[in-house]
Amino acid sequence: RRSAVSNAISEVATCNIGPSVWLVYLDNGVLRYLQSADAGDSWSTQAVVLNDTSLGAVTSPTVGCEADRLYAAYVVGGNAVAFSRVGAAGAVPQTVTLSDTSEAAGRPVLASRGNYVFCAWRGGAVGGGSGPARIKLATSVDLGATFAAPLVDGDGTAAQEQPQLLLDGARIWLAWRDYRNGTPALFHSRTEQ
Repeated sequence: RRSAVSNAISEVATCNIGPSVWLVYLDNGVLRYLQSADAGDSWSTQAVVLNDTSLGAVTSPTVGCEADRLYAAYVVGGNAVAFSRVGAAGAVPQTVTLSDTSEAAGRPVLASRGNYVFCAWRGGAVGGGSGPARIKLATSVDLGATFAAPLVDGDGTAAQEQPQLLLDGARIWLAWRDYRNGTPALFHSRTEQ
């Protein structure tokens, strides 16, 4: 068992790089993590808080890891997207807010390579397809310490949701569900280099 019986555990996410395994979960709206350095044979004895409820309850976490770093993106208070990183085992988590406006936010997605970290999410309400929801993309060039202001992707005027993000070398591929023709369809954009 990795948590107390009485805790309300939800939205479990994991990632690993070699024998380093990260277990991230929500515990009554607080985002916590445990780490194993030996492929899950033994674990840290105390869960570490990535984000508490001071900005509102955390929901919709997604995680990624690279080298000895853990990355987590999530919605706080239902209307903002935040990002936390842990630089190494035992390091204090660092957190930044990614969204530049307070609006309904959807589950973020992450991708990283080297010093670059990318995070995309839905910002705004879907409203049955006619709402103002747009896909937003924030980029960090310093391992997630800071992010540039998010870019809005897509050229339609109808709602967008459910982003997916992939990296292929120096190219970024971003896909989403889009309601611009009245019914949902898949749209995407990518960078060349």
